[in-house]
Amino acid sequence: MIEDMVGAFDEEKVFDGEKVRFRFVINADGSLGGFEILDEKTEASQEFRDLALKVVETAAPFNPVPREVLGNHTGITYVLEIRYME
Repeated sequence: MIEDMVGAFDEEKVFDGEKVRFRFVINADGSLGGFEILDEKTEASQEFRDLALKVVETAAPFNPVPREVLGNHTGITYVLEIRYME
């Protein structure tokens, strides 16, 4: 999936070594509740940042979050890093 998305960008562009760290929220119903790139931990071009967002948006909607996992919260927050290596 990610390989297909990378292929959609300029074939001359090399993302090797770029990394993007981001935070996103999955709402109780599985919908995407928010997405934020954590700039202080990111070393990536705008194209690679856009790719990270596209990966998360394409994966949504997610499965609903079980009530026992949510507790009193309306969603669950994840922090992930994508690093491109050839």
